Amino acid sequence: MIDLLKVGQGETTLQQAYSDFLGCRGAVSKASKEVYKKVLGKAKGSDAKKALKDYQVAFMTFLDGINAKAGETKYDYSLRFSALENNLSMAKQRLDLELE
Repeated sequence: MIDLLKVGQGETTLQQAYSDFLGCRGAVSKASKEVYKKVLGKAKGSDAKKALKDYQVAFMTFLDGINAKAGETKYDYSLRFSALENNLSMAKQRLDLELE
């Protein structure tokens, strides 16, 4: 087990690093909601607005799915995480097409 992780110039425990990650994830989630609202107001057409909403949902689902579930094997996590990445990628491609 890893006892200490070197972060920048200091050191932190694995638990502190995980806590920092969760805090960062919360900040990213909040910031993405603000960006979503701004972009939604500028999106033209119902298809662009739907693509933006679908991307936001895929992004938030991705963030929520980063943690492994209790009892989840590495293989199952890998499959689930790959599906999350694929859904996010497809939503981003659709959004890019609609915003051209």
